[in-house]
Amino acid sequence: MVSVWISFVLFALLAFMLLVVPLLRGQGSRAARRRDYDLSVYRDQLDEVERDLERGLLTIDQAEAARAELKRRLLAVAERSRPAREDGLDADFHDESLARAARRRTWALVIGLLILVPGGGIGLYAFTGNPGLPAQPFALRAQSHQPDGAAQMAASGEQAMESLTVELEQRLAKNPADTQGWIMLGRTYATAQRYDDAIRAYRGALEHGKPTYALYSELAEALVAKAEGTVDGEAAEAFMEALRLDPRDPRARYYLGLGRVQADEPEAALAIWRDLERDSPDDAPWMEVLQKRIQETVADSGLDPEAVTPQHPLQLAGEPPPEMPAPSPRGQGQALPGGGRFSEEELAQIETMVGNLEATMAETPDDVEGWRKLARSYDVLGRPAKAIEAHQNIVRLEPENVEAQLSYAMAILKDSQERGEAEFPPRVFDIMRDVHALQPNNPNALYFLGLEAAMTGKTEAARTYWQPLRDLLPEDHEVRRDVESRLKALSEEG
Repeated sequence: MVSVWISFVLFALLAFMLLVVPLLRGQGSRAARRRDYDLSVYRDQLDEVERDLERGLLTIDQAEAARAELKRRLLAVAERSRPAREDGLDADFHDESLARAARRRTWALVIGLLILVPGGGIGLYAFTGNPGLPAQPFALRAQSHQPDGAAQMAASGEQAMESLTVELEQRLAKNPADTQGWIMLGRTYATAQRYDDAIRAYRGALEHGKPTYALYSELAEALVAKAEGTVDGEAAEAFMEALRLDPRDPRARYYLGLGRVQADEPEAALAIWRDLERDSPDDAPWMEVLQKRIQETVADSGLDPEAVTPQHPLQLAGEPPPEMPAPSPRGQGQALPGGGRFSEEELAQIETMVGNLEATMAETPDDVEGWRKLARSYDVLGRPAKAIEAHQNIVRLEPENVEAQLSYAMAILKDSQERGEAEFPPRVFDIMRDVHALQPNNPNALYFLGLEAAMTGKTEAARTYWQPLRDLLPEDHEVRRDVESRLKALSEEG
């Protein structure tokens, strides 16, 4: 106990000295030191002017102007350092009087600090401290200070999750046929790593609603998580059911390949994964983890991957080869564990956020900001149909928001392009008519409505849209050149 107080006094004295020493050093005339420094600088500048004049770098007039300015500054310094006295006292005597007054103020400040620093610190510690408290490991100290920060946030998140779970369970107790409620409950349980409950919820969704490939895949993933990563039995069959509904589902194809590796069937795994690799675009978010798995399997088995014929899991199981729709660049956008561009943890966080947000939007369908967040999230996850649905809800809530209308149209157009459709979706032109009604000079609306008119043979109508658009755009703009080319083509057609 005594040693604590001795240490405290020593540290207080150290702090006191660090404050006082600079004050005592500064008792001399700072003004005098500043004056001498300024005078020295200006004299050096005068000498520099003379040297520049001798070297021909300055004209006589320029040198004279510089001298005049520097001399003015020298006079100003001298005037500040020796103020005129109306009572006739000598300036040196006045400076000495000021210096004595400054020294008195400095010593008064030193004495005040001598009382305040040690005395105030000791008084504060005596009031709030507890010298008898035993030492505590850092980890425990950090934990004890968390409630105001991370722990409080974690507790808040857990409470929100628990509240959501209770609400969903109550909702399903009243309406057990609510398929979407079962799905949201399953996702909530899966996020909380309550896999048995998640499996029960997904089975409830399958029992009360129309089966979808995504629902089977989510059920299978929960079964795999419960089995600590093992893909067999009911999980494998659920993934197969997902593929019977949508043969493109990359999540099911990936996991079924993983199941073959776990069953010591590396050739079958390579056949499944090479088939998925062949059907996936180069920038698919699962390509990195997929190719890594292929390389690992080749290294472990010694097989030549080029000698393995790619096969779809259904075909490999002896079922008829599936009719594969044209794959989209995102291949349905399902994220595989390991994630390609996203780490497994990042994908899990995104999926959790989206699941929670979907649950929230089911309860508050008029929250426009929530729909905007969902639209961005669906775009990241490569779910164009869901993104379009989110944009549609934004437009429903903000029908006069031009940016919302354009984002909705671009989402539809992007999905159409990714599907490889040759024609523009009619809905895009409908949206552009709404935009044109809100903003007659909107470039996007003018372009697309002119395009629609030209495609349907309405030459004059196309001109009424494209000519104003051409005049709106800068001469070197790429779109303007395109529009001019289209207008020229219209003229040649007569």
